[in-house]
Amino acid sequence: MNWRLTPTHQRIAAVGLVVVLLGLFYLVLVSPVVALYQEYHEDIATEEERVVRYERVAGKFKQIEGQLAQIDRQISGQERGYLKGNTRSLAAAEMQEHVKRVVESNGGRLNSIQILPGKGDEEDQRAPVSLKVQMTGSTETVQKVFYNLESGLPRLFLDQVYLRGRAGYQFRPGRPQADELDIRFTLQGYLPATTRQAG
Repeated sequence: MNWRLTPTHQRIAAVGLVVVLLGLFYLVLVSPVVALYQEYHEDIATEEERVVRYERVAGKFKQIEGQLAQIDRQISGQERGYLKGNTRSLAAAEMQEHVKRVVESNGGRLNSIQILPGKGDEEDQRAPVSLKVQMTGSTETVQKVFYNLESGLPRLFLDQVYLRGRAGYQFRPGRPQADELDIRFTLQGYLPATTRQAG
């Protein structure tokens, strides 16, 4: 059998062969280059976005650094939570005034405040400034006073808390029963390190 193609079939075969060769050329050479180009283009776009973000952050850095320096200058020993005063006696007086304000503003009655001597060496300024406080008030008052003392400034710490119901309350019809408590506690605060050293 002799296979002879007609001129029309020869042209179709030639065109088909050219299409197959062009397809192979595209798959072998052009397609990998195009895919690599697209990958690089996506990487470049990602990096450009990252550069824009970094430039934005770098632009804010100077501004934030300036604000931080300003805040640092504004912060004093009081704002850091330490007691004011150059000596333990002045700090204790400040604590007494603070306790009086907090107790009275929350509806309590202050019975007494006593400055406790520093523990150990009188030279040891690391010891806390301590007060012994006696007051009366309702359960709600106690909760508010304790919260305001421990969460406010200067930073103060409650210790040795003693609560006792008041004796001698007489029930009167038509009046709600009061929950008056006798409250005793120790309150401690600290001087800043510079004051401690100057002492």
